[in-house]
Amino acid sequence: MRLEKSCKMERRAKMKAKRGKLWKWLFACTSFLLAVVYGFTIGAQGYRTLLCGVIGGETSQVITPDGARVLQGYTDNGQTLEEWIEAGDQLVQEVEGEGAVLLKNDGETLPLAEGSAITLFSRSSVELVMGGTGGGSFKSTRTVDLKTAMEDAGFQVNKTLWDFYKTYDGQEGYVRLNNTGWQGATDDGIFVAEVDPEDFTQEIRDSYADYSDAAIVVLSRIGGEGNDMPRGEFGDGTRYLALQEIEKELLREIQNSGEFDNVVVLLNTANPLELSWLDEKEFGVDACLWIGGVGQSGIRAIADILRGTINPSGRLVDTYASNSLSAPAMQNFGTFTFTNAAEVETVIPGAEVSNYIVYQEGIYVGYRYYETRYADSVIDPIAPVPALR
Repeated sequence: MRLEKSCKMERRAKMKAKRGKLWKWLFACTSFLLAVVYGFTIGAQGYRTLLCGVIGGETSQVITPDGARVLQGYTDNGQTLEEWIEAGDQLVQEVEGEGAVLLKNDGETLPLAEGSAITLFSRSSVELVMGGTGGGSFKSTRTVDLKTAMEDAGFQVNKTLWDFYKTYDGQEGYVRLNNTGWQGATDDGIFVAEVDPEDFTQEIRDSYADYSDAAIVVLSRIGGEGNDMPRGEFGDGTRYLALQEIEKELLREIQNSGEFDNVVVLLNTANPLELSWLDEKEFGVDACLWIGGVGQSGIRAIADILRGTINPSGRLVDTYASNSLSAPAMQNFGTFTFTNAAEVETVIPGAEVSNYIVYQEGIYVGYRYYETRYADSVIDPIAPVPALR
């Protein structure tokens, strides 16, 4: 009797243990499923328009005053992917054509004559700045280079110098800082990665004569989100937005050759360069066009401007200072670190909140500062815009 009772108690204990394990297993599975569903729900909310488009559901809706409901979403107009991409290219070219700014056009240099034979100068001519940094950067396999754009527009391009730039190995100790090609570094500091004209061979200089209708010089700088411009000077002592000595040597090379009928400068940057040198005779610049970042195909619009099929109608949005470090904001611009930055890192691992900036200039930003404090120093604040004829 006692043995039978003991067996029953043992069976009950085993059953209870099994039920405990079962409940633990069910709880774990349920918790996991709830976590998955919750995570999917959060993600689905962010992509609900895309998901609804795939499964055929409604996206968002607009209720009109008369109570009618209009579904909002993507519509198929019958275009292929390639047609959509082509439409995007056309938009890029339209924006570039309307936004480019003609800063100088002495002696009706522009537009150039149809079929002009031209030479493209500077390392940036073969590696254009396409966009900005951070949210303004992009990657594309469809980018159009300057030579292709100019040739498609009917110009004859000096292949000898172009090929030299494309294969240039750089000077000793040269290190590229990014893939735009215009900036580099040596032990002496950061510099504009321009090719020293002393490296030009006699073959290159002999090629000028056959492509002498115009010298097109591309100057580039870049700075933006996550890529602040240097606050100090380049290795040669010049300011970041000033013309560096090696760029001056390039312009002198063109001027001293005596081969070119016209010298046209393209400012391939969204940053306001110091431009007082544009009117200095030693550089012989006849025309200057601000083109910004050209995107994947905007350089085609620049070729059209140079040949006269597009009249540039853009305007500068700010004052271009002869000394880029003269703005009051520069007094507070720098890398300043909170004294308790380490404490923040301890509380929030990986938090990038160690630096700060103090704004003291109030409304006196950009042109407001120069046209109040230094109003008498502003050159032609309402100057007429040069035109293509």
